[in-house]
Amino acid sequence: MVNLRGLFVNKVKTMNTYEGFDQKSSEGVWLRCWNETTGITNVRHTHHTLSGRRWDQLTKRCKVGSVQQERSVCYQGAENQFIDFQEFTDWSAEEVGYQLKDEGTGNYWSLDKDILNSTRIYSKETCLFVPNKVNVFVAFRKPKDAELPIGCYYNTQRAKYVGQVKENGKTINLGGYSTPIEAHRAWQEEKIRIGYELTDEYQFHGKLYDGLRELVRRIEEQYLNYEETT
Repeated sequence: MVNLRGLFVNKVKTMNTYEGFDQKSSEGVWLRCWNETTGITNVRHTHHTLSGRRWDQLTKRCKVGSVQQERSVCYQGAENQFIDFQEFTDWSAEEVGYQLKDEGTGNYWSLDKDILNSTRIYSKETCLFVPNKVNVFVAFRKPKDAELPIGCYYNTQRAKYVGQVKENGKTINLGGYSTPIEAHRAWQEEKIRIGYELTDEYQFHGKLYDGLRELVRRIEEQYLNYEETT
């Protein structure tokens, strides 16, 4: 007789809740998540902590061959130098922006490694929390045509190189130009303007203010010296 036992076992259904805070166990250990009984057979309620979600995202960015690394080259070669989740959460709780949210979207500030350093290391010394508009500002993406500089594309109908910049989630066209470098310089000008406005807005955030100021200074220097920003 064929034993059918186990073929019809019900799978456990998980109800996920994403909390905006962190929590410790009774032993004083930070929790990435915890389960709560629901009173319903095969239904589990899992609470994911704020730092638990951030830690999961961080470890995926640093995992070779992950979806995150395939989608964005900025994560390729990324290295996590936090000792463990406990150190990461201890550090996070002391950082500006730890529990702040973006106005409008309601999303929590993101963990960033690019403003304070030019390496691909995540650590206490190289990371900080930033709002989405700062994330957009520091994301320098090359055009689909890799031969073109950042901030421009070729409009075949107009036979012009068009400058573009993103600000507050919106794409702003900067006009058409005869050469790609002219369009790129228009992008640099707007980046400098946006950057100074951001540094003024985040003077209360020492690390972010200093990092933005240094980034804007580099773009301004490249602009004045007719150098390309990469």
